[in-house]
Amino acid sequence: MTTQHLFVNTFPLLGEETGIGTYTRHVAEALLADPSFDPTFFTGIIRKDLQRPPACLLLARKCLARVPALKKLAKRMLRLLRGRVQDGSSPFDLYFEPNTILLEDISARRRILTIHDFSCFLHPEWHPKERVRYLETHFEKSTAQADHIITVSKAVKKEAVSEFSLDESRITAIPNGVDNAFFHPRPKAELEAILSPYGLPETFILFTGTIEPRKNIPTLIKAYLSLPPKIRKSCPLVLAGAGGWNNRDILRLIREHKGAVRFLGYVPRRVLAALYAKARIFVYPSFYEGFGLPVLEAMACGCPTLTADGAALREAAGGAALHCDPCSADSVRDGMLRILNDPVLQSSLAERGLKRASEKTWELSTKRHLDLFASLCAR
Repeated sequence: MTTQHLFVNTFPLLGEETGIGTYTRHVAEALLADPSFDPTFFTGIIRKDLQRPPACLLLARKCLARVPALKKLAKRMLRLLRGRVQDGSSPFDLYFEPNTILLEDISARRRILTIHDFSCFLHPEWHPKERVRYLETHFEKSTAQADHIITVSKAVKKEAVSEFSLDESRITAIPNGVDNAFFHPRPKAELEAILSPYGLPETFILFTGTIEPRKNIPTLIKAYLSLPPKIRKSCPLVLAGAGGWNNRDILRLIREHKGAVRFLGYVPRRVLAALYAKARIFVYPSFYEGFGLPVLEAMACGCPTLTADGAALREAAGGAALHCDPCSADSVRDGMLRILNDPVLQSSLAERGLKRASEKTWELSTKRHLDLFASLCAR
């Protein structure tokens, strides 16, 4: 058996794990488990395992990111570190970039990158200006240098072709998955043990996701506040997610309604799974997604789900969720009321969601990744 040597940029694993970090971790773990691949991981230091880098490196990265004058120095240091991995060695068989922009100075026979969404280009107002400039500067060069491109949904592949004129023959859509061994319904006693430190009521409406403009949290709060008082009294809105960006007004709105809206901040995966399993309904009215991983995670936990009527979200839900117009607070409210007031619909959505989640696993997703990697290496 020929072993293929891969270079994998695992920078998305640094810090709090969000969607791209989850994706990177699952693909990296699959590579480690397959003896036909010999992966090398880069997180600011070169590693052959997925152990977190030393705390001092994580702290240095966070500090450097806050000091614009030091960013160029930090980037130069990272380039030197990347260069050292290949001193006196032959090129890698494949360089896998899980987050759109290829790193420089990586010598590899083949290059493949993943595009998760086009929100920075289609809606730059939702993102920090520096991120938009970075992507605008490097996107065209990276996609031109890549031998192949992965998108996390058919919807993103369609945008890549129609909006950015990328060659359809060089793009493979591989949907994200869900870890059903981790995200699944749990007994009440287990949920109470996990969630007791948070002091949550017996029932609540849940949103999870990074606190940023794209997630449409103000519309969700407006819709929630228009629910009948009796529902709001017994069923608060619980928000959980990393801090995000461009969110000062969002956080102010959350504080203004902190009696009705509970913000938990970033929570560990174990707590996240318990929140999905305990919530009465999950609401995800995001303006735009490339896939919508929280929707699949909520359905895997048996939680009736309401989500926006976007192409990628419809694709991810596969008919197992109720959909609403993210631009209309009335539509979001009506969707919540429809589920909350209809036990039969709740049961149907929970059952359909569990079936959908069983069909969209990380095992299936990562197998398609590894098959594609092997095919590229064989060329």
